Amino acid sequence: MTRNRQAEWIGGAGLAALGAATVAYALTHYQLGTLRQIGPGFLPVALGLGLILLGGLIAFLARPAGAARQIRPGNVAAITLSVVAFALLIERLGYGAAVIAAVLIATLPWTSGGWLVRGGLALGTAVFVGLVFQLGLGMAIHPFPR
Repeated sequence: MTRNRQAEWIGGAGLAALGAATVAYALTHYQLGTLRQIGPGFLPVALGLGLILLGGLIAFLARPAGAARQIRPGNVAAITLSVVAFALLIERLGYGAAVIAAVLIATLPWTSGGWLVRGGLALGTAVFVGLVFQLGLGMAIHPFPR
């Protein structure tokens, strides 16, 4: 498998741009607060700065060479449908089923790996989401509908 450095650079720059937009939006719409009493804008700014750093690192390590990878409409459609499915299912079925459905839809264009691999990835992602939000952040979100 060959590396497509131009695609890596474009992806890294895109992540950095998304992080910059997140920081700009959060700073203009929410209060940052202090370290002792953080405001609603603190987390989006921190995550946006992290995205800027990671995207910048990816773009920095990749030197553009060769042609950019072609965007396939099926991949774009699968990602878009997975986001829509997640938004429609999270309140009705809980985050567990919504995450599993979103991952399964997003992986439909895969040519390698069977349904067992996709199912394992979907289940693992749902468990990871639960661990992060319930145990890590202490949020009261439910994996299943009430």
